Amino acid sequence: MPVSDVFISYARSTTAQAERAHAALGALGYAVWRDNDLAAHQAYGEVIEAQVRGARVVLALWSSEAVKSHWVRSEANVAREQGKLVQVRVDGASPPMPFDQIHCADLSGWQGEAAAPEWARVVASIAEIAGAPKPPSRAEAPARAVAPLLAVLAFDNLSGDADFRYFSDGISEEILHTVAKTTDLRVVGRSSSFQLRGADKAARRVASELGATHVLDGSVRRSGERVRITTQLVDCATQTPLWSDRFDRSLADVFALQDEIAQAVAEALKAAFAPSPNLGPIDPEAFDLYLRARDQGGADRAGFDIDLLEKAVAKAPTFAQAWALLAFARAIVLLWLDRSPDQSAARDKVRDAADKALALDPAAGVAFLARDMVEPLCGHYAHRLTIVDKALQAAPHDPLVLLHAGGIQDILGHQRLAFGYVSRAYELDPRYAAFYYPTLLDGIGLRADAVAAIERDMARWPDAFVLPMVATRLAYESGDWARYEAIVSQWREVWPLVPLTAQMIAIAEQMRNWTPATGEAFLADLRRDLAETGSVPISWLGFPVSQGLGDEIFDILDQASFEHLHQPGGRLFPAEVSLNIIFSPSYAPVRQDRRFVRLCAKLGLCDYWLASGHWPDCAETLAPFYDFEAEARRLASGAA
Repeated sequence: MPVSDVFISYARSTTAQAERAHAALGALGYAVWRDNDLAAHQAYGEVIEAQVRGARVVLALWSSEAVKSHWVRSEANVAREQGKLVQVRVDGASPPMPFDQIHCADLSGWQGEAAAPEWARVVASIAEIAGAPKPPSRAEAPARAVAPLLAVLAFDNLSGDADFRYFSDGISEEILHTVAKTTDLRVVGRSSSFQLRGADKAARRVASELGATHVLDGSVRRSGERVRITTQLVDCATQTPLWSDRFDRSLADVFALQDEIAQAVAEALKAAFAPSPNLGPIDPEAFDLYLRARDQGGADRAGFDIDLLEKAVAKAPTFAQAWALLAFARAIVLLWLDRSPDQSAARDKVRDAADKALALDPAAGVAFLARDMVEPLCGHYAHRLTIVDKALQAAPHDPLVLLHAGGIQDILGHQRLAFGYVSRAYELDPRYAAFYYPTLLDGIGLRADAVAAIERDMARWPDAFVLPMVATRLAYESGDWARYEAIVSQWREVWPLVPLTAQMIAIAEQMRNWTPATGEAFLADLRRDLAETGSVPISWLGFPVSQGLGDEIFDILDQASFEHLHQPGGRLFPAEVSLNIIFSPSYAPVRQDRRFVRLCAKLGLCDYWLASGHWPDCAETLAPFYDFEAEARRLASGAA
């Protein structure tokens, strides 16, 4: 059995990072092996051991999952004993003992760039142990295998009624989710792939727009409770069909049908397949209600019809997907729309639906997200991470889950780790993740890249109203007033009535026309909020602090209580979106004052960092100003 130059050891949740490392090393000429190269007839343990022991270098990708993996620990230990271990962290997690005694490069947020400094150091270490690779000649150079990226398009509606588009789209999305869930294939998210319809469905267009290697397209014809689905799997590079079929079934058998299609796709692309649970018949009326309820969310999942979902689960109590979506929809309403003083009953309904979904289907990742969404905003961070980790294990390639994971890491100050999750979501569903991707590019210090990304995506999707809002913020925070004016002028008439729009423009105008009187008015507003509520908003404090109001603002923050955010149902002020603002570039003037750590302590963040040992990224960048970790420990000890 041939062995390799480099063996890559990793946990399943970091497959994307392993693929990038594989591609980058392969491009240099190294022979690389990872477990996707395992032939179907080979014994897993025997092959792994032979490859680990025979490889010249073992590259261990440490992540929160890998740290707990017996396989990764065992593979790394063999390499350590043989003196050929090179290790990197890919999500901020540190290597466990005894591997923490060996240098570990930080590739959090690395997207495969060959020129990245940390990656260059990794390559240098590999070359030192294994020697420089001998690039193959052009004639003998093998074509590098590209991990498949499948785009499932919106199947054509052939039912003879335009109103049935919700049904054909819904069937297509169910097939998309089934393939993503039952195989190890990466699948482009609905928000991006369903934008391509009609003539735009050509394989070359899909490859160009989405980077897909393969396309699954088809048509749906419904007649009463019968459905006919035709499907075709096409290789984008050659535009050759790899598989096609036609299915005529009762709508009651739709779950089994979706699994059949997913299995056929997996076999055609030589991917692993694991059948879905609960493949029994479904009440056709319940399935129709579910598709109608989900159609209300549109391409961006803005909302769902809860009444229809409740009717669906009443008719089909074992319908796991409907229970999961019901839990998620209820959580959205509770988080963003429900202003009632007592929300305990509503939270119980979210948990009840989530529990029912997970009892029926433990891989219902969105149900875990619903559970997390009813947790208090502050404190309980370790518990929330446990919930989100379960969602990632259940659905490691779901853009919604990846964005959620990035969001909580962003709140904890782990911007590089957050960017890793969000960039994976952006790779799989760029339209859906386009609002957050540039924000985190900016957060890790790549503002020019962030501006380029948002401008590109505004041109691609001019109807995605949230993108101009992100572009506006990037413009005014960097003081680029010409660009700010151009964006606002272009989009002012197009923006829907989004509450944040007026607030953002008001903040921008304050910054542009700042005077001592503006500062006094800003402080007066904060003091009024403090007197009326006992708390204050924490957004948009960076600029006033940079204008010399640090003492006044920190005095107000010291008086403010944030205990309500530690309680179920506690909310930020209406104009605020998330706690992650405190780690954004705009908040840098606040972070550079050691009193910032007192705010972090009030938000429960210091307790988490001290207990976990996973400090925020800013702890490094603040070293010229003060010792962040020492200040947090001093506060925890009760020192004045």
